[in-house]
Amino acid sequence: MELNQRELNAMYVSLKEMCSNVDLDSIPMFRQGSKLIPRCKNGSGIHIKKENRGKFTASAKKAGQSVQEHARSVLNNPNATPLQKKRANFARNAAKWHH
Repeated sequence: MELNQRELNAMYVSLKEMCSNVDLDSIPMFRQGSKLIPRCKNGSGIHIKKENRGKFTASAKKAGQSVQEHARSVLNNPNATPLQKKRANFARNAAKWHH
């Protein structure tokens, strides 16, 4: 589908008009006071709060294990807290990413 410049301009103007009339309070995410998470360079929407970065790695070092060894042991431990298991699962998934 090819559009000429006039059609593109018409689309731009109509979208600009629609967006300028939007009330942010009508969008639930803004009404609840949520913040937008900036996307990373590669488009990932994953954001780890600064105060939580490195916590699982520190836990692994304290246990004398690599991150992946620690993730495996945490996921197999029935006494591990849900937060530990969540971090371990994230570490296992993140290891598969090609970044």
